[in-house]
Amino acid sequence: MSIGCCLNVDLFGGLFSRCDTSQCCCSCCCSPFRARYKRLVDNIFPTNYEDGLVKSNMEKLIFYALSSPEKLDRIGSYLEERISRDLSRHRIGFVEISIEAMDQLLLSCHSLNLFVQSYLKVVQLVLESQDPDLQVLATHSFVKFANIEEDTPSYHRSYDFFVCKFSSLCHSNNNDLKKRKQLRVAGLIGIRGLIRKTVSDDLQVDIWNEVHMEKIIPSLLFNMQCKEFDARDGDDNPRGVSVTSDSRSSDNDPPSNPHVIAEECLRELMSRATFGNVKTILNPIINHLDSHGLWEATVGNPPDRFAIDTFEIIIFSIPAQHSYNAVQMLLSHLKESRARYEEPNQNRIKMRTGIVNVLKQIISIAISQSIGPSVLDIISSLIFQLRDSINNINAKRFVEDEKLFQETVINTLGEFAANLPVYQKIESMIFIIEKAPPSSATSATDIQLQNMILKSLLKVTTKYKPVSMSQTLPSGLLSQLLSRALAPDPKVRVTVQKIFHQLLDRHHNLSRLIEPTTIKAPEQLTIEKADQSDLNFIKRYAHGILINIYNNIQIDTNEQENYDSIYTTMALICIEMNSEEVLIDLIRLSFAIQDLATSKNSNITDTQRCHFHALVAGFLNLFSHLKAIPAICTHVEQVIKNRVFQAEHLLPEFSNQINSLKGDVLPEIKPTGDDSSSNKESRENSIADEFLFNRNVISEALQTTGHDVSAIANPFPSSNDVDSSMTRSISDLNAITLEIDSVNSSPGVGRKAPEQEITFATFKEILVNSDKDTQQETQRRRNMLSQFRTSKFEDLVDNYQIPNDNLYDKLLSSIDKSFEVIQSMKSNDSSNVDLTSQVSDQMDNELPINNINSKTLVDNNQSRDRSNHFSNNWHIYKNPLLSFCDVSEVNSRGPPLFALRFPDLFVY
Repeated sequence: MSIGCCLNVDLFGGLFSRCDTSQCCCSCCCSPFRARYKRLVDNIFPTNYEDGLVKSNMEKLIFYALSSPEKLDRIGSYLEERISRDLSRHRIGFVEISIEAMDQLLLSCHSLNLFVQSYLKVVQLVLESQDPDLQVLATHSFVKFANIEEDTPSYHRSYDFFVCKFSSLCHSNNNDLKKRKQLRVAGLIGIRGLIRKTVSDDLQVDIWNEVHMEKIIPSLLFNMQCKEFDARDGDDNPRGVSVTSDSRSSDNDPPSNPHVIAEECLRELMSRATFGNVKTILNPIINHLDSHGLWEATVGNPPDRFAIDTFEIIIFSIPAQHSYNAVQMLLSHLKESRARYEEPNQNRIKMRTGIVNVLKQIISIAISQSIGPSVLDIISSLIFQLRDSINNINAKRFVEDEKLFQETVINTLGEFAANLPVYQKIESMIFIIEKAPPSSATSATDIQLQNMILKSLLKVTTKYKPVSMSQTLPSGLLSQLLSRALAPDPKVRVTVQKIFHQLLDRHHNLSRLIEPTTIKAPEQLTIEKADQSDLNFIKRYAHGILINIYNNIQIDTNEQENYDSIYTTMALICIEMNSEEVLIDLIRLSFAIQDLATSKNSNITDTQRCHFHALVAGFLNLFSHLKAIPAICTHVEQVIKNRVFQAEHLLPEFSNQINSLKGDVLPEIKPTGDDSSSNKESRENSIADEFLFNRNVISEALQTTGHDVSAIANPFPSSNDVDSSMTRSISDLNAITLEIDSVNSSPGVGRKAPEQEITFATFKEILVNSDKDTQQETQRRRNMLSQFRTSKFEDLVDNYQIPNDNLYDKLLSSIDKSFEVIQSMKSNDSSNVDLTSQVSDQMDNELPINNINSKTLVDNNQSRDRSNHFSNNWHIYKNPLLSFCDVSEVNSRGPPLFALRFPDLFVY
């Protein structure tokens, strides 16, 4: 008996409606016995799925849900049940209607968390299906849910399934290219929806878990790297569903390419990262680049710069205060990659080069927030990488790759310093040069490391704009540069000179002073008078710099590049430190170099002498054009002209001839013209005077124009003559000489030679020697004074030693001249009879005055003094120097003061 027969009974006709479908059952036909929410849900579905959602019934369902919110959970469960049944029966159209109904309920009742959990179960159920269209549809539904801002977030939700599912969609490999593109786009927008949904709430942090990031980040990078989808392919979104309906997004149109969406997603992820989450994001990125070998930029059209582009996106998107973390993590990874693989190989070296290249590109952006020790940490890490690379080169392993790596590190240091503030640039330069081995280092590794570090410093100085010399060259940096300017390696010395060039060139004259010129005039230069700050710098440090140049030029391993760099340094000092002191000192240095070239020093080769002459010629030619003094210009031009005709090898333009000399033998130079003194050969070598610059000519020309040329004639001191701690200018040192009479200012008066020349060496000797001699001399004088005060005169006479004959004879000869004065005194003082006249009369009787001999007189007096004992009250003395003394001032009770000076001449 069929169940449908019961419906034929008229008794139940008024209670039940007749089922028109033969396949229906009683449970579905008896609507009065079903819950109202089920009836409302069933009514939204049409008979044919192609008709779409019944909108009027959908409005009734929404009204019921809002009126009875406790029924929302049941509505969601019932919809989940229907979708599950439709999926199992492959009724895709009704599944789509169910999802649309869920979306409308969600938009209306999103404030009620009871419905959200059921909604997520429905989306999860649809995503688990194997139909690509349904997966895309469910993803779009989830994006709508993610864009809804909830008033009260729910902390018990978990999005683990969605992270895994959306990440897997990003790696879809569907055979249909169009379907593959749709699935990847769906996965990417799903991840973006997850990010927006979770990062807005500080307590919803499960998305930042390391496990989740290890799935999300590689998915984004995979799609960023994949460029197989062209924008002209378009996006055929299933059933007209928009990819995103985010009101906060500016792009309402569907994205064209997965890699574009992936970049946007990565930017949004980095922009929402906090300090604690930066490492969680960057670690998967670094691991992905390592695993797939994406660090190295490949050459192509366009070139592949994936690693650089990725980190540029990161640096531009991350909050500025966290950008330094990216640089720090790259440096740490660079160091760990070397420690992880003890034996380097070509791929690892290229990987490290790629990492440093990425640092170079992003460091200018990230370092703007770095201050203090973080700056020095970056420099120290990069220098450590240089040292490690040099060790590999010395081991003859991957030389070319290591050189490329070193060049990249040097460029990175330069780019890093270019974006630092001015005060940090100076500190970084001092820190870099202090990391270099000392100039006395002899090992190959230390020499190469020193050269690399100085090249790094040179790269830094190219980004620095000098303003004030005292600020540009502090004592710490200057002393380090001067010490390394005398390094044994000529390449190191050239690099140091180039560093000086960058720090001295304030008016961009360097490009015009690279090489010395004599045949043609120098190019137009920008010159400015030195201010007070520069003058103070000159007074303190100019002497040390010029002494360093003088010692540098004497090193026998110098090459052509070394001499050219020294010329450039002298020229820049002349222009940038434009003061009378510096100009005179540079002229003095030039003639010191010329004297060195014409000396008989056997340690200097003929090739070196030619380079010396060429350097001096180039600088004096520049100097003559700068000063524009006619006498100097004429003299310099004449010497250069003489060299052009007969001594080309003494000019800088013919340096190739100098380098081609064999056996270090100079070409023979014969003076032209007559045999006058101006054309005779120099006393010290074979170069004629007409090929040398004349110090007197230039000195007189400068003096006529009001310059103080007293220092030009003084010899140029070497490094051994000056204490390194006493850094004073040459002009100050020369100013310590005594002033002498000027012949020009006093006509008719001869020049008076100074009794003693007080030079710097005199003061140095006084400072260096102890005061022991002074103390001894003081004590000797005190003892002598005490002896004369306390001892008797007889004791003093007995203890007196007769001086040597030379001094004795000289004293007596001087006394002979005084007897004529004594004779005149006797005639004028005849009335005054005293002991002195009595003694004189007695002497006159014994010896005629004309035949008197001073030696005989003194000998007689001495014998008389020693044979007779005079009374203490009897004072008899012969005073031959009476005319030179005032007798009234002499103490009558003792000997006169001058008697103590000449005791042998007097008798008491």
